[in-house]
Amino acid sequence: MTDAGEAAPSPPVDRGSTTAIRFRFALGLTVLVAFVVRLLHVLSYDPWPTSDMAVFVDMATRRLTLPTLFSPQGVCLYPPGYALFLKAFLLVLEPFAAFAAVRIAQALLGAVTCWLVYRAGRRLHSRRAGLAGALITCFFQHFVFYSSVYMSENLFIPCFLAAFLAFLRAMQRGGARRLYVARVLAGAA
Repeated sequence: MTDAGEAAPSPPVDRGSTTAIRFRFALGLTVLVAFVVRLLHVLSYDPWPTSDMAVFVDMATRRLTLPTLFSPQGVCLYPPGYALFLKAFLLVLEPFAAFAAVRIAQALLGAVTCWLVYRAGRRLHSRRAGLAGALITCFFQHFVFYSSVYMSENLFIPCFLAAFLAFLRAMQRGGARRLYVARVLAGAA
């Protein structure tokens, strides 16, 4: 109480931490919803490899083997990064289970893409812009659809966003190591 009988003003509340917690919660919820939406689509749709999908599946199953590695049969028409991603699952699991696991992993990569879009938006503009971008990415129909098909976009988009963020960090903080990491991520994309 003050001399005039009024209550003393309360100390200012640090709303920055409360706001940060709200944004973290909203981002975590967005990433979780993105994973669930993609997982529901993956479990409800069984793709038939045609066109580019057939090429990537063929590269992973027939061309990326030791006997064909240095022969004309081993020539890959597309960059082999995504085919190597598929091959890792095919080496560990039976083909049916491997392709199911690939689609689930791609759903997870789609959720990671939402988080990376948030990071890019936050770095370039604000938390709100990052969250808006993550929400748009969460429900963007092409990204949801790609999670269930065997296309290189599933690996390319998160790698490209990670490379973009690494380049921004290297520009801001400098250092040859940071620039090297950004270049390796860009090459993986």
